[in-house]
Amino acid sequence: MNKIISIPLFAICMLSVISCDNSINNKELQVSTHASDERYSAPFGLRWGESLDSIKGEIIGKYEIIEDQKTCPLIKIKTNNIKSGISEPGEYELIILPKYENVNFSGLTGVEYKSEPTNETSYNYLISELVENLKRKYGEPKKSETKNKNEIYYFFEKENELQVSFFAGQSDGYFHISLYYAFFPIEHQESLKQEIDAIKGKCLKQRNPL
Repeated sequence: MNKIISIPLFAICMLSVISCDNSINNKELQVSTHASDERYSAPFGLRWGESLDSIKGEIIGKYEIIEDQKTCPLIKIKTNNIKSGISEPGEYELIILPKYENVNFSGLTGVEYKSEPTNETSYNYLISELVENLKRKYGEPKKSETKNKNEIYYFFEKENELQVSFFAGQSDGYFHISLYYAFFPIEHQESLKQEIDAIKGKCLKQRNPL
């Protein structure tokens, strides 16, 4: 069974760059805004823009940090347990944009949760719980379409800066659920588009193993 979506194109495009004023006043404003603004509230008790070190404090047990050329310009953290995570077993992938020169937004920009329930009862229960919670928080999906009757796809969008996609599918006794969040402040999206190639190029050079 093939997943019909990975991290949305929005995430791939927007999780890559921005432009910034590195003055002390700008840094103080950013920290203050992130701390108090509900807009920066991410799933599982996390905060959009949260630093790598801060995120480590939310992880329980082992984790893997992926920082290679394939992930440029991002850093990914994989773990099976987050303090405020879902009670059902699964894997989390946290996507972080490091600080770059001339970048005014960095930190957590994407979150993925994946689960492979062992039976249909657990599968249907987790679908019901996740979808109902998503609808309560984000309203009815913007889009819901799939050609396969054994697959479910929901897409939510908020303020043109947050996208949430939910996918569930089953085939021959295999069950899979994926939940993706991608966030990038709308006021920085245009500069992100303009700078993405430069930032990615710099990252590739930094992570060149040769």
